[in-house]
Amino acid sequence: MRSQYGYQTRNPRAVHNPVASMPLFRPAHEVLGWTADQKAAFCLARDTNNLACAEARYRGACAFLGRANQHRYARRRLQADAMRVINSARRTLRAARAALASSLAAAEPFAFAA
Repeated sequence: MRSQYGYQTRNPRAVHNPVASMPLFRPAHEVLGWTADQKAAFCLARDTNNLACAEARYRGACAFLGRANQHRYARRRLQADAMRVINSARRTLRAARAALASSLAAAEPFAFAA
């Protein structure tokens, strides 16, 4: 009996196979998990990026305070808002620096080039 859907290949990797989107083989890190040096490299890259983002946020918060100081009518309210943003950005920056320091300490035994 012929299929009503036309030619049905038995090749699971074929483009026109409806089950081609179902993964037959999982990546090794999904099955085995990451090795310690892979995990350390990932954490180091992530924390380096997070530190750069936190520094940019802090610079933006300081610029917000500069703009608030130039405001004429709502200066005090804008200064208060800017100081809240600055304090929040400083907390984030301290946490990012601590996370990067711990990632560097964890990556130290592997001594890979970052």
